[in-house]
Amino acid sequence: MPKSVELGQFIQFGPPRREVPMLQAGMTKPSVTACAGPRPLMPQDARERALGGTIIVQYVVETDGRISDIELKAPGPVVFFRAVREWLSGCRFEPATDAGRAVAVRIVQPFIFKLQ
Repeated sequence: MPKSVELGQFIQFGPPRREVPMLQAGMTKPSVTACAGPRPLMPQDARERALGGTIIVQYVVETDGRISDIELKAPGPVVFFRAVREWLSGCRFEPATDAGRAVAVRIVQPFIFKLQ
């Protein structure tokens, strides 16, 4: 696996991506019900190298509240993507709803890693 990702290159884990809509007007937003922590942990490797930065991750919140289809959407250190993927895999959400029915939605979210 590469140490970093170039602009326009996507990293995807798991089965091929399927068509899942982004959050639309009229839908309720998914909300976090449980996670292993408040945010992904700064990887030790990145801390030792004094590496910080922001990555953009896209994922699907399924109708059962689980996360799937986690992808890195912008260039950034793979070590941060691994940390986000691990953290998201331990999260559960109240799914988005449309007209009272749970629906799967695609979320795009930035994650910021700062040295402290």
